[in-house]
Amino acid sequence: MTKLYPSNPVKAGDPQSFCYPYMWCNGAMEVDKDGKTVLFNKPEFVDAMRRFIQAWKDSYDETGTSWDDSNNNRAFLAEQISSTINGASIYWVAQKNQPNIAKDMNHMLFPRGPAGRFYNLGSRTFAILKNSKNIAAAREFLKWWFEDKQYDEWWRLQAGYHLQHTVRLAKDPMWDQDSKMAAYRDQPKYGRLQGYAGEPNEKASLAWSKYIVVDTYAKAVQSGDAKASIEWGAEQLKRVYGG
Repeated sequence: MTKLYPSNPVKAGDPQSFCYPYMWCNGAMEVDKDGKTVLFNKPEFVDAMRRFIQAWKDSYDETGTSWDDSNNNRAFLAEQISSTINGASIYWVAQKNQPNIAKDMNHMLFPRGPAGRFYNLGSRTFAILKNSKNIAAAREFLKWWFEDKQYDEWWRLQAGYHLQHTVRLAKDPMWDQDSKMAAYRDQPKYGRLQGYAGEPNEKASLAWSKYIVVDTYAKAVQSGDAKASIEWGAEQLKRVYGG
C-alpha cells in the first residue's frame, strides 16, 4: 500500500518515494541530462501507469489519495493492510508495542522494473552562515562530528533507519544484528536524486514542491486515464524546466 495524497504542502516524503522510483524503473524521468528535455511522457510509462491504475483498484485502499505520512503506519499496525512502502518506523513501533506483528514482518527491496531498480534517496548538506560569529568553531565541530568515532556511534544507534553514506558503513557489523533490516543495507546502491537525469537543482525542487509527479499518479487513479494524466504531468514539467 502506498499513498498518493495530491498537492499536500505538509508532507513530502512517502508519496515521492514511491512515485519517482516507479517512474524511473519504467523508463521515464523528469528531464534528460540537458536539464530541459522532458522525458516524462513515454509509451512504456503510460503502459506502466495503466497497470498501476488496475493494481490500485485490485489491491490498494482506494482512500489512499487522502492519506498523509502517518495513515499507512496506523493502517498496517491495525492490520487493515498487509504491505506498504515505508522506512523502518513501522517495524520499530511494532517491536515496542505490538511484538506479534513485528515477529511476522519483513522488508524487501523495490521490485526491479524494465529499466532497473531505483530509490529516491535525496541528499543532505550542512552549511555555515557567512555572518556567523563562530565560523571557525562551527567548521571544527563539523570536522569532529564526521570523524568515524563520533559519527559511526550515532549512526549505529539508529540500527538501519538511517542509511549509510559510505561503502565502508555498508560492511558495518551493525547490519548483521537483525536480518529483517538487511534490505536497507542495499538501498543506497540504487539511489537517484530528484530531477534525474538532470541536476538536483532549484527546478527539480520546484517540480518536487509542486507535487507534479505525485499529482500525475493521483489524477490517473482518480480518472482512470493514464495517457491524459501523464500528458498533463509532462506539460507541467515543461513549464518548470523550460523544455
